[in-house]
This record gives sequence, C-alpha cells and structure tokens, in this order.
Amino acid sequence: MDSLRGSIKSADDFINSLTIAGNHLQEKINNIENKIKSEVLPYRSVLKKVEDEYSRDRNIQDLKRFGLSLLFIVPVFLFLWRRYFRF
Repeated sequence: MDSLRGSIKSADDFINSLTIAGNHLQEKINNIENKIKSEVLPYRSVLKKVEDEYSRDRNIQDLKRFGLSLLFIVPVFLFLWRRYFRF
C-alpha cells in the first residue's frame, strides 16, 4: 500500500512539475510574441504597402494567365464549332 501511495505521490509531483514547466513555457511564448509585436509595429505601414503591391501584382498575373488561356482555347473552340456545326 505504501508503494502505491508513493507511486501516486510521485505521479502527482511529476504532473505538477509538468504543469509548472508548461506555464513557464507559455510565459516565454507570450513574452516573445509581445516583443515581436512591439518590434513590428513601426513597420506596419510598410508591410501593408508591400502586401497591397503583392496582391495587385498577383491579380495582374492572374488576369494575364486568364487572357492567355482564352487566347489558346478560343481558336480550338471555334475550330470545333465550325467542324461539327457547319452552316
């Protein structure tokens, strides 16, 4: 019975030590997040500008890709339409 109590006590101690270590790690994570937020805050406008430029360039690229796909698909469509539905 004593060995069972000792086992339970050591398991409780282990769980408590893991809980304390988890809380300590969460504190470190929060400190690092706060440090990153404080360092990035002055550059927020620059980052937003870069994000907007990237988004605009991506939209232009998508539009070019769509135009090229139409350029290549429309002649095939017209050829097949004329071939199977001759007027």
